[in-house]
Amino acid sequence: MNIQLCILITLAFIFLALPAKGAFIYVEDSLNEVGKVEVDTGETEPNLPFIKYSFIEQVAKTSYITGTRTAFGENQSNQVQVNVSAWVYSNGSSTRIGVYGDEHINPISGSNEIYTLAINSNGLVAGGSNRWHPDGSMSGATAWVADEHGTTLIPRQSIGLDIPLDSDFPFVTDINNSGHVIGNTSYLFSNGSVSNQAWLFKDGTLHILGLSGPEYAALDGTSTSRSTFINENGQVAGNTHRYVGNDFNGTHAWIFNNGQYTQLGYTDAEHTDENGFQYSTILSQNENGDVVGQSYLGVGSGGNTLWSHQDDETIKIGLFDSDHTRSDGFRRGFSYILTESGISGGNSTRYNGMDENGSSAWLFKDGITINIGLLDDYHTSSKNRRRSSVQFINEAGQAVGDSAIYRQGDAYLGSTLWLYSEGEHVLLGLKDEEHTHINGESFSSAYFFNEAGQVAGDSARYSSDGDSAGYSAWQYSEGVTTKIGIYDGEYTRDSDGRQNSSVLGQNEAGQVIGYSTNYSSNSDTAWFYDNTTMLLYTFDLDAGYDTSFNSYFYGITNDGFAYGIYNDGDFEQAFGFTVELGYFLISDFLGDDFQEMGWTSVKAIQGITEDGLMYGIAITDDAKRALFAASIRESRSSSQVVEPSTISIFILSILFTYQFRYFKSKRTC
Repeated sequence: MNIQLCILITLAFIFLALPAKGAFIYVEDSLNEVGKVEVDTGETEPNLPFIKYSFIEQVAKTSYITGTRTAFGENQSNQVQVNVSAWVYSNGSSTRIGVYGDEHINPISGSNEIYTLAINSNGLVAGGSNRWHPDGSMSGATAWVADEHGTTLIPRQSIGLDIPLDSDFPFVTDINNSGHVIGNTSYLFSNGSVSNQAWLFKDGTLHILGLSGPEYAALDGTSTSRSTFINENGQVAGNTHRYVGNDFNGTHAWIFNNGQYTQLGYTDAEHTDENGFQYSTILSQNENGDVVGQSYLGVGSGGNTLWSHQDDETIKIGLFDSDHTRSDGFRRGFSYILTESGISGGNSTRYNGMDENGSSAWLFKDGITINIGLLDDYHTSSKNRRRSSVQFINEAGQAVGDSAIYRQGDAYLGSTLWLYSEGEHVLLGLKDEEHTHINGESFSSAYFFNEAGQVAGDSARYSSDGDSAGYSAWQYSEGVTTKIGIYDGEYTRDSDGRQNSSVLGQNEAGQVIGYSTNYSSNSDTAWFYDNTTMLLYTFDLDAGYDTSFNSYFYGITNDGFAYGIYNDGDFEQAFGFTVELGYFLISDFLGDDFQEMGWTSVKAIQGITEDGLMYGIAITDDAKRALFAASIRESRSSSQVVEPSTISIFILSILFTYQFRYFKSKRTC
């Protein structure tokens, strides 16, 4: 057997080993109503029956959901009464959680207030229950954590002051997957003083957080610290107020890790005013413990220095050269992106003497700040004004932003959208005559950007007279911009040629969802664009459904399950789409299990978790709403027989043809 035959056999078996992509299926017996738990109204015979609704408030990346169920009614005292129960959904059932009764019931109205604030990937929920004075005024709240097995109170902490306490309000900020909870408690005193404690609840113990020392406490003993972020490594970021006498004199930022504090930010003369005021705060933190923050300058009002803290080192980020510094030393920057790989980005204000002169976009990567955006004459006014901003940054350090266009002196004529990658700018959007105003103006927007560097957005259209003529949707992928959407026939208005298409989502595989306006029916039509095949799938259901009404996508998973809402003229129904299954109603997708629930339709899909838990709103036979959850997955799995992929069958066919010709030639030789 020669080497070509060996290669063909090897390739065939490689592709046979690859699993064929399967269609999505509903996991039978996984459909359940969500959030239908007991709500204690305390009334055996209310004047009016209580109306009960459930609401989803927090969803974990895994198959856990939490929310509240509320009962509205009129009690025997002829007062409106509202009672609430918190719940967590896990393993197919909803469990009532939280703290109730006694001081958590308003003695005047009989109402209670409970809320969920965070949930982690293990189904642990953090929330609070309000407390009440005997006169019906609020006395504070009780913080708690709970799961399907029970509720644990987060201990109340005494402030340690002699001032009479009027109320204390703990508020949960976040919870990590280890069950560590951070929060802040505000203390309101009878004399009007306010104090705030940051805390960490870890392994059943409450730890008070914040910097300590004379400068961090007012003369009356009050102090304020706040926790803002916690990551999976247990690092907590926050800030503590400074005081002179009883007067606020700034804040210092810190990270708390393994029992130790690291103060962050700048406290040198440049960042201290004549009254000793210093202000540093943390803007973002990632899972590696990288932090981006700002320290206010001592000059002017609102100026700052941006900084990054990585690997125990704090360095200035952003742009602070002469173009980005006012003549009196004032400067201002903004940072609102921090990736898990430690890349950050933002804008820095430009100055001409004492006057603002636009802004510059920048990217901080590998210890260096890079000025990005378009700097040519086309994007610079006669007064050297430029305006660039960054919108998205991915983990590879690619950035999407825009730069203002100037012509005829200082006239602003739209903006140019761009992708920055490895030192180069690629222009984005549609730039042909259809998408350029008669004065040269053009305008494109980017809405979605993934890790593969694919961008989805839309571009403004203009008539030959310069009037607005709608928008065209597009996707940029691997150096090519593709116009997507529906534009023929009914999707072009006869009177003026107007067309309107826009994107509503893009997943990591590059599949795009969006809509186009049908001017014949005055409605919008959903569509799905598959980047791999470059095919557009227009919304269409089986015979019997009038698809001329509005249809919109609301979300798409990274493995290609898209969902949205279709209005049939009477009421809304949720639909789904995959390349393998096409368009379908979610109620049909859920099959016999849905019919057995006694429901008439699915009104909306609110989301799908990373592990395939679909959740949303169904309509019952008596026209009421019910929350539901159901599991979906791709049909391929380790427990199923994997069918050969198309490409492997193709290679095998070549192989067998080759073998036949080979042996035939041997016989004739």
